Amino acid sequence: AAGIDTIETYNYRDVVSQFCTTKDDFIFKYRSNPAQFPLINDYEYFHYKAVSEFIGELDSLAEAAAGNPITVSINAFNLTPKRIVGMDYIDFFSTEIHQRKENGGEAVFVFKFADALNMSTTLMGDAYDYGYVQSTGAHNLVKYWIARTYAFGHHHIAPYRQWVFVDGVQQTTTYSPPQSAEMRTIYDFIRQYSHLFDGYEPVEQYGLLYSHESRNDGNKSVYDVAEALYQTNATFGIIIAGNKWLEKTFTEEDLARYEKIFVPWGTKLDSIQSALFASWQQQGGTAVNYINWLLFEDEVAKLHPWVSLQDNLSVDVVPRIKPDDPEAPIVIHLVNRDINVSTNTPQEQDSMVVNVDSMLLEDRDISAVSYLHYGGPSIELLFETDTAGIHITVPSLKMWGVLVLGAKLLSTEGETEITLPVEFSLGQNYPNPFNPTTTIEYSLKEVSDVELVIYDIIGREVKTLVNGRQSAGKHRVRFSAGDLSSGVYHYRLKAGSYSNMKKMLVIK
Repeated sequence: AAGIDTIETYNYRDVVSQFCTTKDDFIFKYRSNPAQFPLINDYEYFHYKAVSEFIGELDSLAEAAAGNPITVSINAFNLTPKRIVGMDYIDFFSTEIHQRKENGGEAVFVFKFADALNMSTTLMGDAYDYGYVQSTGAHNLVKYWIARTYAFGHHHIAPYRQWVFVDGVQQTTTYSPPQSAEMRTIYDFIRQYSHLFDGYEPVEQYGLLYSHESRNDGNKSVYDVAEALYQTNATFGIIIAGNKWLEKTFTEEDLARYEKIFVPWGTKLDSIQSALFASWQQQGGTAVNYINWLLFEDEVAKLHPWVSLQDNLSVDVVPRIKPDDPEAPIVIHLVNRDINVSTNTPQEQDSMVVNVDSMLLEDRDISAVSYLHYGGPSIELLFETDTAGIHITVPSLKMWGVLVLGAKLLSTEGETEITLPVEFSLGQNYPNPFNPTTTIEYSLKEVSDVELVIYDIIGREVKTLVNGRQSAGKHRVRFSAGDLSSGVYHYRLKAGSYSNMKKMLVIK
């Protein structure tokens, strides 16, 4: 089709040289109109696959040199299609994003996209963001970005010596907050309550269909849809329709999680994915197509999120749960978007009513609601219950607050800190004997490097359940012995200098 007689004598450089005489000339023409080059898509794909393999080679070399697994990340700007390389070899994304752009919808899309890939992202503002903060003195904007990122379950790089652009010109100075100790307080808040972050997953009531092919063609309408859903605090998840650049496609089970799925303008699906989506609709699923923006806004306005504010306030509402642990509390983050740039202060919200739908509560017994308030007192709150769910009045929100729905969390005196274990301990698994799953609990009195390993009766390692740094507090791990034979096994916990081993029995 390209008019190539034999690949053995074909020289792509000679073809490109007919259009460009220098490397800079090629870069300029490629960025302005890549379609003018023959075979450009194949040329790009070849190079990006080569980059992926290089990342894999580098990962293997690093692990061989270190003698243990190495955490690897890539910087994927806004997670654009052709920058998502090495997916099989990386552990998380480092993502630079325009955090002020479109009021945050693009940043939230990145969070949700990473969730759909079962990945984590470490976010940073871009140079224009920090130029804006540096020129306005609105340092609380940075704190808001940090709070929002962790509320959505991801990470934010510390704002220290960030590069700065003002009016399109890179500055010779860098941005660091004037009071580093003050900026550190928000990270201290996260550390203090880390057990309410670790292991929690997003609530996904609605779906947003993402076509990698459409985005690869420059279509950005998915950001518009994400923005509309974000502004109404509609909890949504991304459904990825991949292509050769991102070899991930949705399944029938992915679609079945949602009753309503939003479809951006210009979405492209291959024949298999089109058939799956049509089948989902025939079985009663509702697709909301973004064709006319006014009609689309009306559809979004009709949504009934499982967690909502009684009044239309400029507050992020982000519920998170542990889906495999019905005893774990439901966590609802409230992050104040309303930052007055001229005064560098958040507009304090008073007497907010948070409605939690019974659909989210399911059969959970909510006997207490704790309110952990960054910049204010942490207290127990009263709440009302009816057939629709529960209704919580939050007396005040400055920057960030966390509602914890479950059993009593704070002391009767309203202490601001949750009591942490005073020692390391390893509990007996339960149930025991078991078939095929059991639960192991352990406590850490401080942040530690943790290993939890299963061994057979003669001491051979069977499975590593935990291998990494964990926060102080109580931890719970489920173990499935579905592929093991009946018999006695041991599990050993190592945390810092602490070590303990216990016995478990598999009966089939």
